[in-house]
Amino acid sequence: MIKTGVFLQVRISSQRLYGKALLDLVGKPVIWHAMRALQQIPATQYAILTDEDSAPHFSRVAAERGFDVFVGDREDVLERYSAAVRYYGVNEVVRATGDNPLVSAQVARRSIALRRDEEADYAGMIGTPYGTGVEVINGYALLDLASWTKERYDREHVSPGLYHNPDRYRVVTREVDRSMFLPELRVTLDTPEDYTWLTQIFGRMYHGDPIEVTELVAFAQDQQESSA
Repeated sequence: MIKTGVFLQVRISSQRLYGKALLDLVGKPVIWHAMRALQQIPATQYAILTDEDSAPHFSRVAAERGFDVFVGDREDVLERYSAAVRYYGVNEVVRATGDNPLVSAQVARRSIALRRDEEADYAGMIGTPYGTGVEVINGYALLDLASWTKERYDREHVSPGLYHNPDRYRVVTREVDRSMFLPELRVTLDTPEDYTWLTQIFGRMYHGDPIEVTELVAFAQDQQESSA
């Protein structure tokens, strides 16, 4: 039986934009929009994965959206994820980050289906706007990676050790269709300029439901054509 954990990685500190996941977008925190979109994915467990210092900052918004708050290692994010896999007893992980308010449930569902169909350890759809996708990981593969890799980069970024070791892990990616394809579009939140751009998008497009990637791509293409 597949038990899926939707795990949303977040922390309060950020070198370039402190507290970015809690910034306001149309009256709700950035992470609230990410959680709402991810709740459209059928799963066994929904949880924010954070560190001890950050947890109090996110407890209220997590409770509002029905997410658990799991506290793990601050720097070793791979260990944080593997600890959550063990704690919740899941064998499939949907990995997302709290600075992506336009994360796509549609893309996530396709990624989940791809991983299951291909019996992959790691699966993802490629070609979507940067900040809309997720990674889907076999929980056992994640635990295995955490048991042996000593590379700081692998432990900080969770998944590189999977796709950098194709002899050990089965990695599958697929390009999305044209309605979702716009890899040059950036909609993640990392800088004040990103926040200004996301505020514009939500101000124009948000009408109460999560903005899907097909709508986002059509909007961006219209913007490009009108400014040409």
